[in-house]
Amino acid sequence: VICLILTSALAVGSAQEVDRAAANRLLAQVQALMEGHTDRNDERQIIDLLAGCEAGQLDHVLRLLDLEQLFEDVDDRVLGPDHYQELLELLTQTRLADLSLGVRARLIRALQRGDTDSDDEAGIRNVLLGTHAEALTALKHRLELTDDYRDLLQLIYSDIDDAPLREQILAHFAKQAEDVEVPEVKVLSDIDDTIYANWKDARFPSKTVYPGVVEFYRQLDLGPGEAPQLPRAF
Repeated sequence: VICLILTSALAVGSAQEVDRAAANRLLAQVQALMEGHTDRNDERQIIDLLAGCEAGQLDHVLRLLDLEQLFEDVDDRVLGPDHYQELLELLTQTRLADLSLGVRARLIRALQRGDTDSDDEAGIRNVLLGTHAEALTALKHRLELTDDYRDLLQLIYSDIDDAPLREQILAHFAKQAEDVEVPEVKVLSDIDDTIYANWKDARFPSKTVYPGVVEFYRQLDLGPGEAPQLPRAF
């Protein structure tokens, strides 16, 4: 089964000029604070460093930082500061406008890993609702480009289990799609007995890729152009 879906080809990135040397120094400072046990003082410094970054620098740092580890290292406390919530608010609301689509996708992917609690779901919602029109279409494409099962479908219908929050996201998707042009084709395909023999097709050894199928999919992906227009990586 092969399904062709028209999609937007827009890819949006940060247009900020970046002092890479300064940004790399900030990155090194944050990484040093994340090494070993991270106490509340380390967390405070991490948040302050990120909050103090210029727009382009923040995007550069977050693009290279291990975001999954960052969210593991910064905690809320029963008695004490709620640094995790402060970090989420900083990255998914206060400074979201400064972040490229690649970094927004990385943020969502990091929050999607492991147990996605209510704070994580709210953070994911904030990033998605803070992205609009063609940029949202491009972000959704990036969330589909995974090397495991954690795609957009998994995110919306499994990792996000708060039904009202899910409805907010889906309503935003529908609203933003109203005025988006869709100039390119996106290929969605089954795998078993479509790309390779693996279920009921006994004509080939199991896992045999059908002759010509790779080139067929490549040509579908190319569409009318000389190269695929959709983003291929974060």
